[in-house]
Amino acid sequence: MFAKLRELSKNLAIYGLGDVSIQIVNFALLGVFVQYLSKEDYGILALLGSVEAITKLFFRWGVDGSFMRFWYDCPDDCARQRLASTLFFFLLAANGLLLATAVALSPWLSTWLGAPGYTLALQLVLLNTFAIGFTFIPFHVLRLQQRAREFSLLAFARSVSTLVLRLALVVGLGYGVMGVVVADLAVTAVLMVVMIRWFAPLIRPVFSPAVLRESLAFGLPRVPHGFAQQVIAVGDKFILTFFVSLSEIGLYAMGVSVGLIQKVFLSAF
Repeated sequence: MFAKLRELSKNLAIYGLGDVSIQIVNFALLGVFVQYLSKEDYGILALLGSVEAITKLFFRWGVDGSFMRFWYDCPDDCARQRLASTLFFFLLAANGLLLATAVALSPWLSTWLGAPGYTLALQLVLLNTFAIGFTFIPFHVLRLQQRAREFSLLAFARSVSTLVLRLALVVGLGYGVMGVVVADLAVTAVLMVVMIRWFAPLIRPVFSPAVLRESLAFGLPRVPHGFAQQVIAVGDKFILTFFVSLSEIGLYAMGVSVGLIQKVFLSAF
């Protein structure tokens, strides 16, 4: 029992320390960013973040959970490659179609959100969310193989890179909202290149309809619950667009981020 508790404590520290430290730094830098981002900018970022949170859920189709569930049922490397490749190619096709549709509708969506001048920013957020949708495969493999230090180092490097690039583009170059969006997309692009070493052993030109059916049967029922959870978490910002200005939404979003700082430690667990 004590050995299990020690292992839990070790993994809690390894998995959580990187993200927790970066979130604390982000919180501490709030006083810096408010000098370069207006209240309206924060309102835009809050709405873009809400779109990303909901879109990310649909881009996953619940198969991230299926991947972890069925990984242990795979008897050998070929079966694991079939599982990973099937999910990868399904997401590539299905999410590619969703991305194309969302990008085409983004002028209407940005107007509906009350930010018609930020259509490009919205499109880049959608593209970034599409790319992030594949990263669960290598990240889950690192966890499943109990390679906690590599997982944490990769997550920490991503967070640090995002933070540094945001500072460079927002504070250094004054790019505002686009600086935040471009920084996130650039870090994701680099991350995908770095992760090739973990994708390479798993992705093969194979596809199994049976594996896909089983994965969707397990994963899709999780989507309504996840959607309801995200609506509770971020839906208020969409509702506020009908009643208050973007500046007021920005102030509200900053207040929420301060109020939820304690969730950073819970997410590590």
